[in-house]
Amino acid sequence: MAQFEVFSPGVGDILAAIDLQRLHNFSFPDALIICAAKQAGCTVLLSEDLETARELDGLGVVDPFAWFLIVVRE
Repeated sequence: MAQFEVFSPGVGDILAAIDLQRLHNFSFPDALIICAAKQAGCTVLLSEDLETARELDGLGVVDPFAWFLIVVRE
């Protein structure tokens, strides 16, 4: 059975999320999700809420539903 690592934010993670929030105008929860993904070693973050096709220090943000929007518009 697969096991997943649980992320428990520490003080450093919260401070890093606040920096991201101020620097990129993210909401605090979004900034904390980004910090958690980076700490976990993710290279891609799937999100329909964040600006897609954006890269943040090696973490790419992709909208998993973007292909659907392209197909519908055509």
